[in-house]
Amino acid sequence: MASEHPSDHPHELVHDPHPRERGSDRLDHALSDRFQRLLLERIQSCEYPSMELMDRIEQTMCYREQAVRYAYVLFDRITRYPSLQLLDRLAALIVRIEDDC
Repeated sequence: MASEHPSDHPHELVHDPHPRERGSDRLDHALSDRFQRLLLERIQSCEYPSMELMDRIEQTMCYREQAVRYAYVLFDRITRYPSLQLLDRLAALIVRIEDDC
């Protein structure tokens, strides 16, 4: 279906024959969103995700929705004895979201 959003099929290549006519921002958003979801999956699948991976996702977030998704992933990583670095990352992210990225 042509009306489906690219994120409905995350493993399919998005082909847009006229990206400028339809809005390159939308296509850029779809690519950025796909990259963010890939990074989020890696963070969720590791018991102790690398700081480098979390740095990368934080540096490449462009949209509020991406930051909010990442915040929920970090909330899920908080255990009974959370790392102070994780709490610091989450606190900084919340400030960023509240300031609208």
